[in-house]
Amino acid sequence: MAIKLRLDEDYARKRNELAQRVGMSKHEAVLHAIDEEYNRMTHRQRVTDALNQSVERWGDALEQLGQ
Repeated sequence: MAIKLRLDEDYARKRNELAQRVGMSKHEAVLHAIDEEYNRMTHRQRVTDALNQSVERWGDALEQLGQ
């Protein structure tokens, strides 16, 4: 699917600089940025889930020790 991406001057400059620095096309730079944010988002969720599980486990253990 194709979309038209409208960028203001600042975002266009950043996209152009990113593409130039990593040696890819402007299109690839946008896809790369999407991939990077998606990976960060899913990583944060996995870390949050793991932390919540640890808190539940340790919370139960500490509660039992306190009894």
